[in-house]
Amino acid sequence: MKIDTFPFHIGPSDCPHNPAGLPDTWPFECGFDFASGALIQHATPGLSEVLDRAYRAGQLVGTPLAEDDFGKPYADDFLAFINDTVAKGGRTALEIGAGVGYITRQLIESGWHATGIEPGNGYAQHWLRYGVDIINDFFPNSAVRGPYDLICSYAVLEHIADPVQFLIDIRERLEPEGNLVLSVPDCTEEIVAGDPAILLHEHFTYFNPDTLSNMLWRAGFSSEVRRSSYGRCLYVVARHRQVVSDTPPRGDLKFLESYSRRAEEFIAQVRVRLTELLTVGSVGIYCPARALGVLDPAMPLRFFDDDKAQRGKYLPPFASPIEGREALLSQPVSSVVVMSRTFGERIRNSLKNSGYSGRVLTVNDLSSGHHG
Repeated sequence: MKIDTFPFHIGPSDCPHNPAGLPDTWPFECGFDFASGALIQHATPGLSEVLDRAYRAGQLVGTPLAEDDFGKPYADDFLAFINDTVAKGGRTALEIGAGVGYITRQLIESGWHATGIEPGNGYAQHWLRYGVDIINDFFPNSAVRGPYDLICSYAVLEHIADPVQFLIDIRERLEPEGNLVLSVPDCTEEIVAGDPAILLHEHFTYFNPDTLSNMLWRAGFSSEVRRSSYGRCLYVVARHRQVVSDTPPRGDLKFLESYSRRAEEFIAQVRVRLTELLTVGSVGIYCPARALGVLDPAMPLRFFDDDKAQRGKYLPPFASPIEGREALLSQPVSSVVVMSRTFGERIRNSLKNSGYSGRVLTVNDLSSGHHG
C-alpha cells in the first residue's frame, strides 16, 4: 500500500502545521516483509532525515509515561511487569528512550543504579525535575557501553528501521544473566481488521506476539511475551538464548500478508460512512489521533479528546482544533465517532452518561456498516 500524502503525525501542534519546519504530510508505504514475517513500513526517500529532525524536536506522540492522570496508569502497569519478571533492583539499569525520565526515576526509587538515553531535546526540564541522569542522544552510544543487569524500553522498538540489529546492540550491552524488558504497541486487532490507525511514519514495524517473538529470536534472545493489563501493549522479558533452535517462531501470517489490501478497503469504507453521516448532520471524531490515516482533510469534522493537554491544539494537516468534552456537550454535533479500539465502548458509555444525546458510533460500527 502506498499513499503519497499521509499525515506526518508527531503529536499535537499549536497551529494546523507541524513545528520546526517539519512537513505536514509525507509519502507512506507499507507491506509484508517475508524475511522477518512482519508488517513493516518501507523507508521512503528522505524519511530518515525528517524523522531525525522530529525526534530531536522532542515532540510527543501518544501518551508519555509520566505522573499525570493519562500517563501514570501506563507507567505503573509497565513498572509492575518489570517487578513481576525481574529480580529486585540494586544493580545497573538502562532505559532506552527515556522520554521525560519518569520510568528512570521510578527504577532509582526501587533501588536500581539507573540511567537513561533519549534523543529528544524538549525534555531537559523534566530530567531536572525528576533528578535523573539522561544522555541526550540516540542508542547505541559509546556513553552507554554496559554491561547492564536490566535494559528496558517502552514504545521504542517500533521506531527502529532495523529492529534486529537494534536488539543485537542491546544484547551486547546486557549481562549474561541480564534481562531485557520491552513494551511495544499491540497491533493485533488493527491487523485483523485492516485498520490503518496503527500506521505512523515513526513506526517501522507493527507488532503482534508472533512478530515480536520472531524478532527477538533472530537477535539471539529467548523471550516471554504477555499482553499489558492496562491499555493495549505487548510486554516482553527476554534473556540471552541458551538453546540453539533451527527455526524461529512464525505464527499465522495470512493477516499480515493481506493487511495492505484490507487497509485500503477499510479507508474507502470508513470515508463512505462519514460522508453518509455528514449528509444528515454534523460529525465529531473522538480520539482523532487514532484516525489520521483514515480521514479526508477536506471533510468538515470536529475533533474531541479528554486529554486536557491537547485542548486547542491541532493535528496537521487538519484545520480543526481539538476540543474537550464540555465543548461537545454545550455545542453538540449530530454524531460522534470514537476511533479508539481500546477505550471505544468505555467512551461511548461515558458520553451517554454525561448527557450527550446524539449518535455515538465506535470504529467497529463505522467499518462494519452498523448505523447505531
